[in-house]
Amino acid sequence: MIKNLLLSMRPAQWTKNLVIFAGLIFAKRIGDFSDVRRVVFAFLLFCLISSGLYILNDVIDREKDRLHPEKKKRPIASGRLAKRPAAMVAVVMVISGLLISLALGNSFGLTAMGYVLLTVFYSLFLKSLVIIDILAIAVGFVLRAIAGALAIAVNISPWLLVCTLLLALFLGLSKRRSELSVLGNKAQRHRESLADYRGPLLDTLLAIISSSVIISYALYSFTSGRHSTDMMYTLPFVLYGVMRYLFLLYARSMGGAPEKVLLRDVPTIVNIFLWLSVCVFILYWR
Repeated sequence: MIKNLLLSMRPAQWTKNLVIFAGLIFAKRIGDFSDVRRVVFAFLLFCLISSGLYILNDVIDREKDRLHPEKKKRPIASGRLAKRPAAMVAVVMVISGLLISLALGNSFGLTAMGYVLLTVFYSLFLKSLVIIDILAIAVGFVLRAIAGALAIAVNISPWLLVCTLLLALFLGLSKRRSELSVLGNKAQRHRESLADYRGPLLDTLLAIISSSVIISYALYSFTSGRHSTDMMYTLPFVLYGVMRYLFLLYARSMGGAPEKVLLRDVPTIVNIFLWLSVCVFILYWR
């Protein structure tokens, strides 16, 4: 049971919570041990909360997940983990995480609560609404970024919010495009919103949003400092990252699970490492 609970917590998807560190890095607070400790704590709290929400989502979606070639292997969908004890553990995890989150301040706690409410509403009905489902996913990423900034009481940059929102929309659209391709005529039975999505529509939206990601980051890189535009040297990494992900989506059918790309695709891992290294060098040593 413990093994199946751990699998249902989806540790690989904790990578989504790494956006919490954005405020720490771009506010140039990496050298402050107290702030680093608070952000790490915030990251762990969101991992606890999101894991509980993943379990609840699997309980709600267990019948539909059995139609998916990969999701049917999940412990709850496959029947290896009973829904009642799983739901009880999930509720305890979420409530505990919310109560502990108040230690980082009321604003952080309220943001965590907003994330929980958004995710619950998404699991219950928002994921059935075309376009709204992807926007809800994107807002969840934005709330993570806001929480990371609130944890150390730094100003929340509009660029952080815009770039996070657009990147999350890009990943959400990629996920829907992959689901539509992999599931075929079973797509509607697995996710109701897929009945309204079409390949050409998603391809057009991906073209719009991927362009918006690049343009917004380019504008940020040229306006991020009062006396310097050195961040523009990080733009090639963003260009490559977007194009690499589109390649994986259309040529390798890997766009349905961003966390797997982040953990398994070596070119993507190297690109992110180089982008982050150059960002840190420019922000802290230039």
